Amino acid sequence: MATFTGRYAADNFPKASPGWANPIPLFGNITVSANPADGDIYELLRTPKNFLAMFGFFQMDDLDTGTEVLDLDLGWAANGGGTETFTTADGTIYTNAAGSAAPDGLLNMGALTGDVVTGVTTVAATWRPIPMGAGLFFSRPTMIQVEANVPANALTAGGMSVILFGSILG
Repeated sequence: MATFTGRYAADNFPKASPGWANPIPLFGNITVSANPADGDIYELLRTPKNFLAMFGFFQMDDLDTGTEVLDLDLGWAANGGGTETFTTADGTIYTNAAGSAAPDGLLNMGALTGDVVTGVTTVAATWRPIPMGAGLFFSRPTMIQVEANVPANALTAGGMSVILFGSILG
């Protein structure tokens, strides 16, 4: 089991701040050049403190070109914030979602075919919206990551990326 960190997840990458446009996009990507093993972690981005994620997208090149069995989940690592809350001026209370890790907290993707995405544009890739209902609140900087469950049958190197849109509360 190994951990691979993309440049947007690194500690020295510039952090978002409340001065950014509202909502703000957070973007992270990483190249996968070796077949993932069960338990491998791919760190894609780190949310800022008090980030309320509202929606997003996950995209991945067709990494498994054999009989597709590559199984990945998109979620987060625990951020140490426990059950911290944030109360807005109108009295809405948001509770930290990342008090504990949730490897599939954003997407439990199952086996990814990576064949053809239609209805948006035709490409050999995986493209998944990330629905969040009323949103997910992260009280502290939180690592958004992919965890591998089943390796590819026949890996072709490529990339994966995630975009989250949300607001910084406070």
